Amino acid sequence: MRMKITSDATFFTEELRLRDPDAFVLLELCHFDHGESVFELRGDEMRRDMPAGSWSDERFYGALSRLIAKGCMVAVRETIK
Repeated sequence: MRMKITSDATFFTEELRLRDPDAFVLLELCHFDHGESVFELRGDEMRRDMPAGSWSDERFYGALSRLIAKGCMVAVRETIK
């Protein structure tokens, strides 16, 4: 899945840090690794590399879905050139 961190994410970082630490960690790792560019999200690889050890699918995709719902990350569709 191709993803991008939105510019709105900066508005939510403090709220995420306090209220949703899992979403905050995921956002910060994606931002550190990819910045503002579009990137391929490989959930299986990424959740194994999370700081507190391997995250379950539920924990990883739960944090990702909350980031998408808040508008911090968006799925980017492939375009045919």
